[in-house]
Amino acid sequence: MDLAHRLRLYCLSMEGSRTFEEGADVREFVDDEGRQWDVVVGRESWGSLFALFIPRGGTSDGIRQTLMESVSTGDANQELMRCGADELKELFHRSQLKDTL
Repeated sequence: MDLAHRLRLYCLSMEGSRTFEEGADVREFVDDEGRQWDVVVGRESWGSLFALFIPRGGTSDGIRQTLMESVSTGDANQELMRCGADELKELFHRSQLKDTL
């Protein structure tokens, strides 16, 4: 299943409370345990921006999120794309499992 399809399913499961832009910038990340993640910017309905860590490879790991300080989606995407490996790792370490209720 490709990233865009997984994101659509995720957005549907959130009943419209989170959005993403088609063709959004995507980072790849491998955590300390060797799990692979796609990382994109997501926006809650009230406007907060998050780095979303979406598990790859059909794992049972849930989607994780980290609040970003950017004020616009464009700024958040630029921030995510500029992150070095250590900064991306820090974002992941601060992430929390996303409640999908």
